[in-house]
Amino acid sequence: MQSMNEPPLDCAEGRLPSGDGPYIHVDTTLQIEQLKTPLRAEVVKRALAEYKFRSTSTYARFEFNRTLLRDLAYLYVRAQKARGLGDILGEINKAFTSRMASRNRLARCLEVIQHFLDIRPGNLTPDLELLRFREFLVYGMTQAHVAWGRSVHHEFNGTQCARAEERPMRAANDNIIFSLPRCRPSKINCQIHHFYSSNSGRFKTLGDKIKALGDGASAQMKRAAEVLNSAAENPKQLCDDRICAKIGDLLIAVDGLDLPRYGANNDEDWRPISEALGKLLVNPLRVPRRGEE
Repeated sequence: MQSMNEPPLDCAEGRLPSGDGPYIHVDTTLQIEQLKTPLRAEVVKRALAEYKFRSTSTYARFEFNRTLLRDLAYLYVRAQKARGLGDILGEINKAFTSRMASRNRLARCLEVIQHFLDIRPGNLTPDLELLRFREFLVYGMTQAHVAWGRSVHHEFNGTQCARAEERPMRAANDNIIFSLPRCRPSKINCQIHHFYSSNSGRFKTLGDKIKALGDGASAQMKRAAEVLNSAAENPKQLCDDRICAKIGDLLIAVDGLDLPRYGANNDEDWRPISEALGKLLVNPLRVPRRGEE
């Protein structure tokens, strides 16, 4: 098994690999899993270590910022004001129960708290437990991008997403400074519209695949198809963070077209994406369906 930090030969010599070798393009979901509970993280790390070359996309790093890092920052703010973990659990259960996006945030926040509970020392007073939790969150935020960089050999940057460059910072007063700037077509800071235009045929293939699925397509894929239809007329509308996020998985996939397989923990969306683009799909955390090994 190759070390997660060992660069592959092609990458070390400044060349990207090609062909059907032990190469994989990793989605945001597996990057996030590597920072969750130790058991799930170890399963993912062990599986990805089998690949000589691991890539990801700059847009995946933006999604990493928009999901996990934003949630860590949110929990830190709550932890600064809470009297104990029970207060935090009560707040997030009230805040994240109405919409699917909110329920996803609730699930991530609960997994972060569970990770802390799994590794905390025993017999902590409530005050000390809360202090340890805040330090746990700070470490997670400040080291997340370091862990990201160590887990892959290359990051494709077709979209040139400016929001991916943001990093959490800890101020002198212990506050966390972390915000993601808005992107709008009137103030373009990325190249997503050019990336779409340069790969319009691939995006059309993905749109056709989603259309062929009909009611079998996930809600997320149906929203993505609507965006693709509109983008065909006006690609610049994709330079809006409210719009591009709806086709995030598609952007990440097309950014990694040179690799023979994708790695993701979201079969509902990544199965049709992989099938449409002729790629294998690797999901180390998949619960096998009947008839699968």
